Amino acid sequence: MKGLLLALMSMAQMLDIINVASVTITLPDIMREVGYGVDQLQWVTSAYALSYGAFLLIGGRLGDLFGHRRIYILGVTWFSIWALVNGFAKNPIIMSVGRALQGMGAGFTVPSALAILTTTYLVGPERTHALAVFGGT
Repeated sequence: MKGLLLALMSMAQMLDIINVASVTITLPDIMREVGYGVDQLQWVTSAYALSYGAFLLIGGRLGDLFGHRRIYILGVTWFSIWALVNGFAKNPIIMSVGRALQGMGAGFTVPSALAILTTTYLVGPERTHALAVFGGT
């Protein structure tokens, strides 16, 4: 059961981090298909990273106040909803705002996932291994 939990937390961490840079691969297609300008594309990439970083501390504090499991589920759900919205966005403003809101969800998942892992795994080699796997994703 702990292994499944570690896999889920690590996959969420991996998706959050991949989303920072993976959109740069699709930028030429977005520019060509949807007609965004270069200045608009910069916000598509930057909005996610800015809000992700801004909401890491807030997400951790909300987890302390309302429960890390609850905030983790909220963050993953929020992230997924805005990923879907971004997939259908035909307007650079909607996509930039959507990416920022998606980054907010990512900022909620990471501190909660880390807190869930540190409360699930006892201090010692098992926790060290779990945190190494989580940090390596």
